[in-house]
Amino acid sequence: MQEHLIVTLDGKDYLVEPGKNLLEFIKEQQTFVPSICYNESLGPIQTCDTCAVEIDGKIERACGTTVQRSMVVNTTTQPVQDSQKEALDRILEKHQLYCTVCDY
Repeated sequence: MQEHLIVTLDGKDYLVEPGKNLLEFIKEQQTFVPSICYNESLGPIQTCDTCAVEIDGKIERACGTTVQRSMVVNTTTQPVQDSQKEALDRILEKHQLYCTVCDY
């Protein structure tokens, strides 16, 4: 049996299975993080940057991150909110309302 990892999400500690995708873990905790390009069946595409979170003080994509022992994740800090807004602004700036093909 694998030992669970302790991950801190928004100030609360959780036991998490090693190898778990961070975005999936966050969503399982009923915590909202935008994730426009992520589809669980496809895995991380890592192109939109809307799933930005703060990990140990650094802004990272949650979709392309695997949980690590003693990881500290924040989803509501001002730098996270600014990064998510900037990512969405970049997408909308190039958006042409043609949703079957997105060449962002």
